[in-house]
Formats: sequence, structure tokens, C-alpha cells
Amino acid sequence: MAAVFFPSLRTVRMAIGALMSIASFVALALPHAAIAENPRIYRVASEGREIAYAAAVDAEGNFYIGGQFEGDAASSFGVAKFDSDGDLLWRQRYGGSQGGQLGWVRHLAIDVDANVIATGGILTADGQTTDLLTVKFATDGTELWAHREVGSINSFGTRVAVDAAGSVYVGGSATRASVDWLLLKYDRLGKLLWQRTMDGTARGDDYIVDLQTTASGGVAVVGFNEYQAPGSGLQAAIAKFDANGAEQWRRTYLAAGHRDSLPLDMTLDSRDAVLITGLTSPNVRSGIAASVPFTIKLSPTGRMQLELNGPAAGGATVLTDKLDQIILAGAISRDSKDTSLAGPIVSTVSKYDAQGNQLWTSSLGIAGTFDVARAALAESGAVFVAGTYSKRKGSDSIVRKLAEDGRSLWEYRYNPSGIGADTVIDLVVAADGRAAVLGSSAHGKIADPVLMMFDALSAPARVTGAVTQ
Repeated sequence: MAAVFFPSLRTVRMAIGALMSIASFVALALPHAAIAENPRIYRVASEGREIAYAAAVDAEGNFYIGGQFEGDAASSFGVAKFDSDGDLLWRQRYGGSQGGQLGWVRHLAIDVDANVIATGGILTADGQTTDLLTVKFATDGTELWAHREVGSINSFGTRVAVDAAGSVYVGGSATRASVDWLLLKYDRLGKLLWQRTMDGTARGDDYIVDLQTTASGGVAVVGFNEYQAPGSGLQAAIAKFDANGAEQWRRTYLAAGHRDSLPLDMTLDSRDAVLITGLTSPNVRSGIAASVPFTIKLSPTGRMQLELNGPAAGGATVLTDKLDQIILAGAISRDSKDTSLAGPIVSTVSKYDAQGNQLWTSSLGIAGTFDVARAALAESGAVFVAGTYSKRKGSDSIVRKLAEDGRSLWEYRYNPSGIGADTVIDLVVAADGRAAVLGSSAHGKIADPVLMMFDALSAPARVTGAVTQ
């Protein structure tokens, strides 16, 4: 995809590119040094040897990172755990019980016993194709079980979720005649209970973007497919399955008058209504025209209840609070060839009631190319937003905290050199209100890992200098 002047396309490239290959990951390594301040920052000269893509947090406030960790073993499919103070407790890699080599973690989930489940992919023995791999690690890093999915030309996991009983749902893609949805369920001991695939009506490529377990038992899945023919437009595809794998309903969404509607995030409210946010455009793939955020809400039975479009309609992240109020984060922008939307890029966080009535909108107030990567909700109702601000030279990682009523409490920028490429990868918030932002900080052609942990109460310093290795 050609690069264009609006941040939402970077999100699109991340969503599609990360699903199609392992080449889109950002270099990350484990910390060797720390600064005891707010935020507490870790940075290591990784020389590009280690890779990561996902972060998670458990009920006790321990943070986890998943990715591709090098070492003496043949496997690089790895997870690291940090305690609530940010100290490394362990790093562990898949032990090779199911074969394969190298590998990477794409997503993490934590169960009620604080075990961590990782899904992603692993290379076959000849190194020519990938197989979906899911591994469960105990609280001390011991590998409990592993399952490798074989039988496809290529397969890989993109999302994992755990229900209250400890059952594990994994969503990914498998290549046969075309790329299809792949959905698997395991019991808590790693036994495969069932497997489902889905191919869109056009028999084109289909990818899973997100999945969530439902309160009533089962799983809701969102992704996208080519709805006319291979290489044609993209539409959102949503499906709900019960605990036994029976499909309860399936829906598609394409915004009126648009060629593409690409979902990027999903959540469920307390009633199991499905909320999805993403980007819709006359041509998202080429980036010729503006990309506009959308959010839809489907009832537990799949009936459309709400549709939002426009600058305050999210696009990057959708969240719900204890009252089923909706928090959306994202940006709207235009390409230089498109005059249908005037003005600069607008990045916002917005809050709506459960019926879709807007309560407030907070502009992030950052002129230029600011790409909201993630948002997360604290128990207090505060909202953390993290993204990447692209400048003429380099980029900054930016984290902002908003109060429950949308007021900006503080903003933090990270770019030690001032001209390097600093980017945000993921954001998680602990139950006690601490936030952790996973990022990358590049100097030259080498990207170093950065893990920033923010205090729940006090505001951080606005500027961070160079970090001692």
C-alpha cells in the first residue's frame, strides 16, 4: 500500500500486514537497565535480534510481553513476565514439543489462575511455511501445554481469549485455496474441543481481527473478507458461536456508498452486545480517498442497534464501562488528492451513552500526523490513550490520560534523541490504575525496545532525556 498523508492508513497497514506476515513486527528485547521514576522506562540495545507485538496484564498487576525472543534453543516463540514494580520475573520460550522452529507470539491472554496463553506462528522444519501455535505457560513460566495446527499451506494465530472455566479460544487464518478464518477451542488442559473455518461468499481472503468470549458462553469474532472477488473491496464480517462451536449468527457490514469497511477493534458490553470500530473508505487499500472512522453496535442476537460515522466515531479502539457507556478513540484525515474533507487531521476520544448519544468529545490537540494506536480504561473511569506522532524528522510516542469527564490530566512524549522513530505498539492498564505502554525507539536502522510504566496517581514528567543502558 502506498503511504499517504493520514494516520489511519498506518493502522490499516498494521492490521492487514500483521495478519499476513511476520515481517511487520517491531524489534523488542528484554530490559537490562531501568530508571526508577514516573514513568519507569526500560530500554535495551537489541540490535534488531528480538521481536515483540503484544502486552498483557494480570489481576495482580504483573505485566507480560510476547514476541520473538532469541536464545540457545531452536524456538523463539517467547513470553516474558514482569512484576508490579517492573522487575523481570522470567522469560520463557516454547520448548519444541510439537516440532517447528523459531516462531513468534502475536497475542496474549491471562486466565483466572494467572497462567498466560500465547498464540502466533512457528516455522515448519523446511522454513517455507508457518503453522499456528498456541502455548500455555504457568505463573512461574513452566510450559503446561502446546498445540500446533497443521494441515494448511500456512496458518497463524492472531487473537486468543480465555473464558471463566479456563477454556481457550484462538482465532487466526489458514491458507488452503484461499485464506480463511480459523477458530479453535481448547479445554484448560490443551485438548482441542472443536475447530471451525469460514470462507466469505466471494471465496477471497478472510482474516480474523479480534475475538471476545461472551458472558453467556461462547465467543464473538470479527474480521474482514473480500466480498466481490479476490482483490476486491473489504467488508467487516461478524459471527457468534456458542460454547459447542455452533454458529448462532453471522453478519456483514459495509458502510453505504463505500468500497471498504475495515474493522480494527471489538468489545462486548455487559449484555453481550457486540461493538466494533474501524475505518471505512471509498478505497482504503490504495489510500486515494479519505478514511473515515465508523462504529457499529449489534444486539446479542445480531440486530443492528447503532451506527456512528465521522470524526468522533473512533476508528482505532472501542471500550465500554460499567454502565455500558461507549468510549471511542481514533482519528479522521484526508489524502492530499481528496478535497471532500477539509482541515488537518483530527484525533479524538469520545464518550457516548449506551444508546449512542454523545456525552463528550476530547480533541487530542496534536496537529499533524498523529496515529492513535490504543486506548484503555481504568477502573476509576479514566482513559489512557497512546499513539505515534509522525514529524518531519522521526516520530514521538505519546501517552495521554483523560479524566472520566474527558478533561486532559496529563500528556507524556517519548523521543530521547528528538529525531528518532519512536512508536507505540500496545497499551494495557492494571486494576490499580497503573498503565504500561509497549513501544519501539529507533536510531538509524536499529529499533530498541521501550517499556514505559505510569503511576496510577501522579503525573509524569513531560520530557524524557536519554536513558542510560
